[in-house]
Amino acid sequence: MSRLLLLLTVVVTCLPSLASASVLDGHWFFYKKIYQNQHMPEPPSATLRMHFEFSPEGESTLYWWHEGEGDYCHRKGRYLVEKDQLVDEVTWLDPKNTHFCGNDPDMQLGRRTRTPFYFSGPDLALRFHLGDENLDFVWKKIEEEK
Repeated sequence: MSRLLLLLTVVVTCLPSLASASVLDGHWFFYKKIYQNQHMPEPPSATLRMHFEFSPEGESTLYWWHEGEGDYCHRKGRYLVEKDQLVDEVTWLDPKNTHFCGNDPDMQLGRRTRTPFYFSGPDLALRFHLGDENLDFVWKKIEEEK
């Protein structure tokens, strides 16, 4: 009986941290697109660097720039996972963002999105619908050094 009680205590103690953990947690970088089942290893621009970070506390951070072009867009949000959907709402914009960042819907304060996602091996794919077509942005996870 005492072993069962100990096991239940451990499980109940760990539940809050398990509930806040997400399959998306970590630091991801964009490295290719999939369109019409064709893998396109080059980002839309060879100089584009785009990163997405997800914390166990439900905070998302998205930032991107073009290498050598002096632009930079950065925002934070609150996210949650609902089945195979990433629900993300922009809560903060970096005041140092380049002036045209606001043209990007992902850089608009208060914007809430619901984006289907799936995993292709270890990679994360975010799916965007373009009429009858799908465009998948594929991200590799950056393993943190311990």
